[in-house]
Amino acid sequence: MKALKAVFRRQHNLKVYSETIKQEVSMLKQRAKLRWMKHGDQNSKVFFRKINSARAKQRVFQITKANGEVLTEAQDVTQEFISYFQSLLGGTRTRRVIDLDFLRPDLKHTLTTEEANLLDAPVTRSEIKDAFFDIDDDSAPGPDGYTSASLNQPGQ
Repeated sequence: MKALKAVFRRQHNLKVYSETIKQEVSMLKQRAKLRWMKHGDQNSKVFFRKINSARAKQRVFQITKANGEVLTEAQDVTQEFISYFQSLLGGTRTRRVIDLDFLRPDLKHTLTTEEANLLDAPVTRSEIKDAFFDIDDDSAPGPDGYTSASLNQPGQ
């Protein structure tokens, strides 16, 4: 029985220790944030070290082409990215027609040719304006932090 109590006590102590470590890590993160807010954006070494670290993490040092060739020179890597995305996004678009007749028995409603053409039509400026001004003023803000209420007020 004593051994069982000792095991439970040890488990409890490990949980307390683990929670204490988590709290200490959280406190250190908060302290680091405060330090960054106080000193980080003052053209200091800390600021530039942080920027350079972020740039290094985002840099592509090498890329392997479709034929297996590995490019390591910065200019070659850049050119490969450009040519890849030009071939992916550029050129003429082809529109394939897919025969969906095998699905027809299961479909409850199919689009008429007119409805399909409306979906494929270009969006007009007035449609964009109407959609924009139909957004509720109390909707959630976008990724930029602005709500539609602040943007729906002309002249501001």
